[in-house]
Amino acid sequence: MRFAFLLLVAAASLIASSDALSTQADATSRHLRSHHKKNAYNAEEEERTLDKSIVKALPDQFKKMYKYPSNMENVLESWRTGFQSVDDAVMHMKSLNMDFDAISHFVAAYRAHIQKYGRPY
Repeated sequence: MRFAFLLLVAAASLIASSDALSTQADATSRHLRSHHKKNAYNAEEEERTLDKSIVKALPDQFKKMYKYPSNMENVLESWRTGFQSVDDAVMHMKSLNMDFDAISHFVAAYRAHIQKYGRPY
């Protein structure tokens, strides 16, 4: 009985020491679980949509800008290279009797475009 107990203690200490040695040998690398998920909310890249009634009331140029992002990029680039400030763009949109939300949407897009490509002057 003593021999079996002694053998059990020796086996347990051998297993415990072998586990301890393996973690010390590789002490610099850590294996942690990480869940890589895409950030669902990014305030800078958030694109808000306009109500359908507002979109229907837009002038044709702005409907195309809203519907086709490439068209919006072209128009915003022409505004930027034409030295048109944000205030000038707002005045132009107000002269077309556009809704405040629509003006805010296009002004935000124009500011982002200017920030991305810089001022031409």
